[in-house]
Amino acid sequence: MKKLLLNFFGIPKKFCGIFYIRDKSLQKSAHNYPVADFYRTVPQNRFAILWGRINPEERSDDGIMKRLILIRHGETDYSVKRRYCGSQDIPLNTRGVRQSHRLKKRLKRSRIDEVYSSDLKRCLETACIVFGNTIVHKRKNLREIDFGLLAGLKYSDLKRKYPGIYKLWSEHPERLKMPGGESLPGFARRVERCFSGIARKNRGKNVAIVAHGGSIRIILLKLLKKDLGKMWEIEQSASALNVIDFAQGAPKISKINDTAHLRIRK
Repeated sequence: MKKLLLNFFGIPKKFCGIFYIRDKSLQKSAHNYPVADFYRTVPQNRFAILWGRINPEERSDDGIMKRLILIRHGETDYSVKRRYCGSQDIPLNTRGVRQSHRLKKRLKRSRIDEVYSSDLKRCLETACIVFGNTIVHKRKNLREIDFGLLAGLKYSDLKRKYPGIYKLWSEHPERLKMPGGESLPGFARRVERCFSGIARKNRGKNVAIVAHGGSIRIILLKLLKKDLGKMWEIEQSASALNVIDFAQGAPKISKINDTAHLRIRK
């Protein structure tokens, strides 16, 4: 009988033969969720709730935080000059510092349990200004995409010197590998792995992540279940604020690319 069921449903043998759920948190979840909802929570183990053991390391980590705040770093001289910065370690400029102080005032009453940041200066400086004496956990894998040989070029220079690369990056970024740098799919895998690790460690907490325009777009695309080709549909300005709340595993985005704090007069 079991063999017939395995063949019918296409269930991998490694998930079969043990009729229970080992993880206590998932035991509770299994009673609270309809099978269809629980299937979405553990997509790679589609029949594990009925037929086998669920490995806690393999379950989905989306939506396990209470609130996620994504912050793009403040302005740099590269952004003013419209240069590709990528993994180059460029600090905030004077205006970027002011932007960060304004965001600090905006978030002063917000409860933040943990703060994570790219390890590059522009993000760490933003995080330290906005969150004061709070411990900032540095994550190298939150860095911006590595532009390789294109790093430091102005947008206009890339368009003039390498029109084919510029066109591909503008229209089909998911197909481009930066000369001497990263491809967008490789970059996305790096950021998604890092984000999943942060989510897994902060169940039920309010978490802030200070990162770059590209890495924030990747996280938002993941939460919105959009493919990489839609990256340019998400705008991220300097010092932008994005707020995502999680209810029963589903992300609800209440703010995206919000820069209202920069429009407030002194």
